[in-house]
Amino acid sequence: MKILFTILLLCVTLTSNTVYAQGSKQGHHAAARNYDPTTVRTINGTITAVEKQLHNKKGGVGVHLLVQTATEKVTVHLGPQWYIEQQLFTLAKGDKVEVEGSQVEMNGETVMIAKRIKKGAQQLELRKEDGTPLWSRQMQLR
Repeated sequence: MKILFTILLLCVTLTSNTVYAQGSKQGHHAAARNYDPTTVRTINGTITAVEKQLHNKKGGVGVHLLVQTATEKVTVHLGPQWYIEQQLFTLAKGDKVEVEGSQVEMNGETVMIAKRIKKGAQQLELRKEDGTPLWSRQMQLR
């Protein structure tokens, strides 16, 4: 009886984690769905604001930057706050950065969905070449 209960508990746990991960992956960040490898470009500029925005009902927080280049102000979507913090990568107003990402339209606004960001000698990888978030596998383990 204990074995049957253990197997049942394991099945329920695995199923709920998979459903949670799928829901989070799909609902956490609309940017993941909008990434377009054909619109990738690189910008250099200074961070004028770091914004943290609630992205889902489960409390997922995404990090966005406002980056001032020589010619424009760009809204940059990075990814979930927990992933960036796990990488021990910090960003603050005034930091000079280089951002590579996909420029797309979201909610009537042109934004950049970052693939990687460099600050000095540090580099944070956020997505694969096709735009798949690097945290998506880790979300399944959470």
